[in-house]
Amino acid sequence: MTTTWAIPPRQETLRPDTARILAAMLGFIAAVSVYDTFLTYQLRDVIAGTERNPICLWLIEMEPSHLGLFIPCKLLGTAFVVGVCGLMYRQSQRYALAVAGGVATFQSWLLCYLQL
Repeated sequence: MTTTWAIPPRQETLRPDTARILAAMLGFIAAVSVYDTFLTYQLRDVIAGTERNPICLWLIEMEPSHLGLFIPCKLLGTAFVVGVCGLMYRQSQRYALAVAGGVATFQSWLLCYLQL
């Protein structure tokens, strides 16, 4: 005789405005990314000397004059993160808010860093 164990779906008890909170965080993440991309394009002549991320440096060095590979990859990466957070929200609002909150916190730090 076999016993089947079923895990009941978790009932999350979050406030009903969590969708607005998530949308605000994802909008902030996207806005900082667009601002960072704008600054990258404006400073394209010196970006290779100031970029600290080794993957970004590698992409910049592949086409240093136009950043034709770096900027699309940067924007695709942001779209991927925002999309994954949106999909996560459908599965677990709590995890989606935690992940988006972590990314938004990092983006806040990045925004402060960009202003220095």
